[in-house]
Amino acid sequence: MRRVSGIDDVRLKQTLLTQHDVIARDQGLSCGMTDAVLRYRIRPGGPWQKVLPGVYLALTGAVTANQREMAALLHAGPRSVITGSVAARRNGVRTPASNLVDVLVPAEVRRQSSAFVRVQRTTRMPSQICTTGEVRFAGTARAVADTARALTAFRDVRAVVADAVQKRLCSI
Repeated sequence: MRRVSGIDDVRLKQTLLTQHDVIARDQGLSCGMTDAVLRYRIRPGGPWQKVLPGVYLALTGAVTANQREMAALLHAGPRSVITGSVAARRNGVRTPASNLVDVLVPAEVRRQSSAFVRVQRTTRMPSQICTTGEVRFAGTARAVADTARALTAFRDVRAVVADAVQKRLCSI
């Protein structure tokens, strides 16, 4: 294991690789980084950028959809699950475009919505959880139901539900 200036370089690189170059503050600290090192990396003009409170992108430039989703999960905590339109799209359902990533957390978890992340506390965490790499998202039925609940136009609700049912991704 190679260490540079107290940083576990191998572990840091592996974390960034599996999480689309997104890392939480506590993960950086567990790799041997200090608060000073993190502040230095996210400084204006630095090699990293702050995406959400305590969540950083180890690149400069635009944040991709995968990076936003990973950042949302890291922000919401280890028991969080993406739902709504993002999860529905990951399950193959067409949904209206949205700038928000809806994340479910258990009711006792105290996380706040921030920037593009809408945290929703629930006593009914999804029983079916899908994963793509490190990204966790609700199964089709829950994702479609949560998407429909957030939509304001009935025609959009009908289109999302019809797309899921016609593709046989879930039943009514």
